[in-house]
Amino acid sequence: MVDTAPGEPRKRRSRWGDATEKVNMPGLPTAVTGNVSQSELDNYAIHIRLEEIGRKLNSGDIVPPERMRSPSPPPSYDAQGRRTNTREVRYRKKLEDERVRLVDKAIKADPNFKPPAEYTFHKRNNRPQEKVYIPAKEFPEINFFGLLVGPRGNSLKGMENASGAKISIRGKGSVKPGKERNDQFASDEHDELHCLVMGDTQEKVDKCVRLINTVIETVSSSSPPSY
Repeated sequence: MVDTAPGEPRKRRSRWGDATEKVNMPGLPTAVTGNVSQSELDNYAIHIRLEEIGRKLNSGDIVPPERMRSPSPPPSYDAQGRRTNTREVRYRKKLEDERVRLVDKAIKADPNFKPPAEYTFHKRNNRPQEKVYIPAKEFPEINFFGLLVGPRGNSLKGMENASGAKISIRGKGSVKPGKERNDQFASDEHDELHCLVMGDTQEKVDKCVRLINTVIETVSSSSPPSY
């Protein structure tokens, strides 16, 4: 209970505390008033959301209420049998990825914006990546591996050069029998055959994914699937 002097209006409280407190953001006004451009409002909203994400990640309050949760995917495990996609892991990654996108946007809008240390660490150690699964079971007669790699690896290199991203083909069938598997790929040993695409930016990853899907769709459309 908050004590107030007689005659003083009672302070409203919100989930963030005292509703009358002003949010102090470096380089931003403490209150949105007067003639404010849309870009300034956008930047203000970004900073507010970054503060909220930081609070959630620091406090561990990362899992939303049940009614707001997305369906849980099938469990996946690493080489040591530890589950890698628990609810906490998935929602923490979702918040971290959102923070990266917001900081990227803030930097584009203001080159003098100083990103938080967590952003720099995340960018250095968690580059954007996507998995593109190869329909090897549906089309067993198609040598997707050979088509994607190409003679002397030229097809794969061409997609990498065109997109600026890197491609690693992993999962079942990515290593010839008898050939030693690289330890860093061990966690993908039981996953279905796929291309892991990694890049410095999400745009590069997305472009590479489109190139890979074009190859897969082109060869698949000319061959009926086997079930």
